Order: sequence, then structure tokens, then C-alpha cells
Amino acid sequence: VGRSSKDWQRELGLNYYSSKTMDTAIRKFSKKNCVNIIKALRDFDAASKGVGAVNADSGELTKELVSTILYYN
Repeated sequence: VGRSSKDWQRELGLNYYSSKTMDTAIRKFSKKNCVNIIKALRDFDAASKGVGAVNADSGELTKELVSTILYYN
């Protein structure tokens, strides 16, 4: 909270342009949205490996993942 771009850059070992991308992402995504997107990625990973998914087509899984990410965007 209240950290500058230089703080993020130094702590994460990012170059100037990466730190600008990080600043944009921090403003765009809330903590709750990030958690939900990470959960969607974990669910996709499990389903792509056959866990809890019956005859899951990789194309359908990918469409679902993308739509979920866009929803939380």
C-alpha cells in the first residue's frame, strides 16, 4: 500500500517497462478478481488433466477459461 513504482521495480527485480505494466495491472485488477482468476486457472489445469471433468474437450475448457477471465476483468 502506497508503494512507488521504484519500490516494486527494486523488490521484484523488474526493469522500467515491466514495472509500468505492473502498475497498470495493480490499478486494473482487485485482489478479489486476481484470486478468482487464479482459481479459474487452477480449475482449468485440473480439468485439463481429467480431474472432475467427464470427456472435457480442450477447446471447450479453453473457451470457459477465457470467458471466466474476461468476466473478472
